[in-house]
Parts: sequence; C-alpha cells; structure tokens
Amino acid sequence: MASVPSSKQNKNHDNLVAKVIPVGSGKGKASKDQDRLCDTLHYEYSLYTGALVDFPFLPSRPSNFYGFDETVGVRYLVMERLETDLVGHCTAKQGISITEIASWGKQILSGLQMLHNIGFLFIDVKPENFMIKGLRLYFIDCTYGIHSISP
Repeated sequence: MASVPSSKQNKNHDNLVAKVIPVGSGKGKASKDQDRLCDTLHYEYSLYTGALVDFPFLPSRPSNFYGFDETVGVRYLVMERLETDLVGHCTAKQGISITEIASWGKQILSGLQMLHNIGFLFIDVKPENFMIKGLRLYFIDCTYGIHSISP
C-alpha cells in the first residue's frame, strides 16, 4: 500500500493512505497480472459501496475514494490511515494485557458474526488482515471473501 504523500497541496489528507496499482499495458503476462490486480481493487471498491457499506469494522473513506488517473495510468483506492497491523503492534509492544487481547478477539468475532449475518464469508482470517487505530480493530483486505445471496 502506497501512502498519499504529505505536501502543502494535500496537508489536510495526512490521515489517508492509497492503494495504487498501475494499469497493464495490454500485452503479455505482466499486463494481465496488473489488470487482475486492478480488477481486485475494483472488487474491493464494489464491496465497500455494496455488501459492506454498513460494516463498522472498515477504515473510513473519503467520498471520492476510488478512481482511475489517466495521466499516470493507475487505479487507486483511498482510505483512512491506520496505525499498525495486529502483528506489528504485538511485536513492537512489550507485554500486551489480557484485556487488550480480549478486546481484539471480541471485535474480530463481532465483525465475523456481522459479516456472516449478511451472507459474507471472510475466508482470509489471519493477523496481517487486521489493523489497529487506538483501541479499535479494523478488517482489511476483504477481497478474499465470498458473498452469497442468502446468509
């Protein structure tokens, strides 16, 4: 994930990050791989504006958070900057309280239950797919999920 650069022209956006993926050139395996990554980014956008629009465990996003920049040939998805992933937090901190661990577990289970209630199966449950900001836990990379018609 690439950070939105801090500068005078976007100093109000220091709390945002962007996933930026170059669009394929149209020829060869590398181009197809880039196009597949762009399709995955579009799928993530579709989830955020569709099935997961009311899911409270996702980073916030500005109103115009997805798009294609033709001048440089990239697709992008912008969202709230979070502090660290769960693994990074655990390894950087000396001694994690049982209360903190229990809070994360409760938030993960609550989020999974909400997803299952709307018929979405989050199948990539691993510490790297959860991030923290303050005391709040967020699900990231929901593209490895299955959304069914009925829960």
